[in-house]
Amino acid sequence: MEINLGSILTEVILWVLGIIMTAIGGVIAVWVEKYVKDEQLKTTLASFHDLVRNSVLETYQIYVQELKDKDMFDGEAQKTALTACLDLIKANMPPRVEKWLKTNVSDIEGYLKNSIEAQIGALKNSGK
Repeated sequence: MEINLGSILTEVILWVLGIIMTAIGGVIAVWVEKYVKDEQLKTTLASFHDLVRNSVLETYQIYVQELKDKDMFDGEAQKTALTACLDLIKANMPPRVEKWLKTNVSDIEGYLKNSIEAQIGALKNSGK
């Protein structure tokens, strides 16, 4: 049996990053709840978080899990899953969330991708 150290190192790094992202996400949620006084902004941020989480879960259930079960989830499949998740988020984004993103985020596509990755990390670390 051949051991691929690069693959093992990559998995360890992704695992550690997932833990860090989960912790940061929790800190941000607490910070928003404690310091953001604008209830409409809280609702908008909660809607965005729910949209990303639900889109990641739906993409996983419809696309990723099937390919993983067939041992066919490779790098190309990961790119396809990310694109599908982004499309799902954009198609279901409430107008107030879209307006908030356009007003507050310079690289919306990058922000969405980072949010997806953070949510994936959080789900992996929660055992889902």
